[in-house]
Amino acid sequence: MKLCICFIISSLAIITALPASNKEPFVCTKECRNGGECVGPDTCFCRYANFEGPQCDLPVNRCNTSGPSKNLKSVSCTPSRCTLECKSGYVFPPLGKSKISLFCRTDVWVQKGANTTSTYHPSCQPE
Repeated sequence: MKLCICFIISSLAIITALPASNKEPFVCTKECRNGGECVGPDTCFCRYANFEGPQCDLPVNRCNTSGPSKNLKSVSCTPSRCTLECKSGYVFPPLGKSKISLFCRTDVWVQKGANTTSTYHPSCQPE
């Protein structure tokens, strides 16, 4: 069992968790979020698999960050977003756009503004 002692010093929250043995307290200068637990100096343990990061404040997205490759000029991906651009003379049907953004929603890529969670496999086609 751990005891949490919280102090606020000039807008800096200091969270102190005392280990069960009460040897030395753990200090996290930034609060662990989303059920995360301070387990060492500025170290949060993310209790839930859908959050990560130093303070357990980043949602985990399980979309593949490798985009399609045929006829693409550029692909720029993060775990939550991909921006794809076709080579000159190519577009993404049926939109007719040469550049699109995809977002990771419920672990699949969806096109910006789409209300579906079906997997989207964009492909650059000749104009």
